[in-house]
Amino acid sequence: MKRLVCLGAILTLSSLAVLLLAEHRRPAALDAPPTFARDIAPVLYHRCAGCHRADGPAPFSLVTYAEVKKRATQIAAVTRSRYMPPWKPEDGFGAFIGERRLSEAEIDLIDRWVGTGTAEGDAADLPPPPRSGGWQLGTPDVILTLPAYTLPAGGPDVFRNFVVTVPGAGTSYVRGLEFQPGHAAVHHANIRVDATTASRRLDEGDPAPGYEGVVLHSADYPDGHFLGWTPGQTSSLAPDGLAWRLDAGNDLVVQLHFRPTGRTERIQPSIGLYLTTVPPTRLPAILRLGRQDLDIPPGAGRYRVSDSYVLPVDAEVQAIQPHAHYRAREVNAWATQPGGARRPLIRIEQWDFNCQPPQSRSSAGAGLVGLAIVGRDGGRVDPGDDAVRTGSRPAGSRRSPQDGARRRGRLRDADPASARLCRSAK
Repeated sequence: MKRLVCLGAILTLSSLAVLLLAEHRRPAALDAPPTFARDIAPVLYHRCAGCHRADGPAPFSLVTYAEVKKRATQIAAVTRSRYMPPWKPEDGFGAFIGERRLSEAEIDLIDRWVGTGTAEGDAADLPPPPRSGGWQLGTPDVILTLPAYTLPAGGPDVFRNFVVTVPGAGTSYVRGLEFQPGHAAVHHANIRVDATTASRRLDEGDPAPGYEGVVLHSADYPDGHFLGWTPGQTSSLAPDGLAWRLDAGNDLVVQLHFRPTGRTERIQPSIGLYLTTVPPTRLPAILRLGRQDLDIPPGAGRYRVSDSYVLPVDAEVQAIQPHAHYRAREVNAWATQPGGARRPLIRIEQWDFNCQPPQSRSSAGAGLVGLAIVGRDGGRVDPGDDAVRTGSRPAGSRRSPQDGARRRGRLRDADPASARLCRSAK
């Protein structure tokens, strides 16, 4: 059996966005001042417009020349400091499809454009604008609208579960899911499928839309797929053979994390499903690494939590979904391969609860996985805080802000080795 050696590291999660990178046009020659149409728009459309577009999660749009010129100096400053675009995974620690990290050449190009007068250029040089508003993947085959929920103006964060029944008849195969939060007060969403009526009964028993409390064990991620949303996440369609099954009458259980805004808000998210007639030929399995029994003494420095798992069969890492709350500072994940070679999977040195990476697909497979977490400010709790003791929690329960975890998707073929992996990962 392969053995996994888990060495000390730091908790981080990374995200993955898009499979195919937009094709950039060749930047202007060094002796020609860059223009918005020819040089800057391709960079912003590819790296920034996923959030900075009309109806996007960012506070303003960066699509038109007028919008970008108005903030040109600010854009140059925040890109030079790498505050924007937000991409927490460190360079050199795992490769991800659709990285939003700007290259040094792109940052220099923006600086030159601002320094030479922010020329607009020829409109004929503009690339196609990013899709703004509506569904990023086009019109869905099925749209599921959650019941409207009224979020109080103040108070603590709200975690609430909403249940919506899949209409129609028979079995469908889903190749893509797009979540529209409906409001910036939605911090993130986790979506599971319940083939029973148990979650629906809990929802019906609560007089308000949705229900508080645990997500039941009967609700799970379908066929090992991560279903969720974080701000800035780019929706994509699954590769051929990786659709997931959904039967009419199943319930989608949507766990939403709301953050009060200071005003009473009416929020009504929706989910778009993109279907295919081709059933899956390969099914992923989910492995969760992390700890929910944290016990951090007051004033502890660099408190580290680690977890590891030894794969019983060969597998490739297809996706990674990091998640932590307030106390995590760094996250690190790696694979120790046969022979002892250690291969980095992801590393985040400055975890930010307000900027959590979306689900990421690794652009190269890897095998065995280790995980370590270090608390915020090197593990030191805030002055005046008591010891942190989250205790053990049942699967699907509401997480404490101190909890941290990472889920990994592993691809398996429909054979005995796949079944062994799935049993082992549970």
